[in-house]
Amino acid sequence: MFFCLAISILTCICHPGCAQTAKGTFLEEQASENQAMSGTSKYVDAENAINGAMFRSVKKWESGLSLNGVVLGYWTIKFDNGMYSWVYSDVESTGSYSCKGWNIIVAGSSQSKIHAEYNPHENLLIWDGKKYKRIEE
Repeated sequence: MFFCLAISILTCICHPGCAQTAKGTFLEEQASENQAMSGTSKYVDAENAINGAMFRSVKKWESGLSLNGVVLGYWTIKFDNGMYSWVYSDVESTGSYSCKGWNIIVAGSSQSKIHAEYNPHENLLIWDGKKYKRIEE
């Protein structure tokens, strides 16, 4: 299920109380793209922002073990049509996700639920307490 919000003025969502407008930002570009596709109102949602996107952890984290000890590496998350693939440590976890508003992504797998926040201004995803930046594949 996708959630869309029809708006006429885009405001900053980086934190409560922020009064910046989204003019010239990702939000405005996404709204224009969505309006062109729908031919009517502006629709802005996280679903369109993250679908098909890949994110890489900002820092290196434990990615396995070698004879010399812990091996550090980047962790990645990919979103595609309601499904995600999260490669962390030496594990790959997959499951479904849905978006609620702009900032909260609820992902479900057979093992757990993960709550994440997405900031479209910085292309920054906070997932399971760790920061990830959007990357080009």
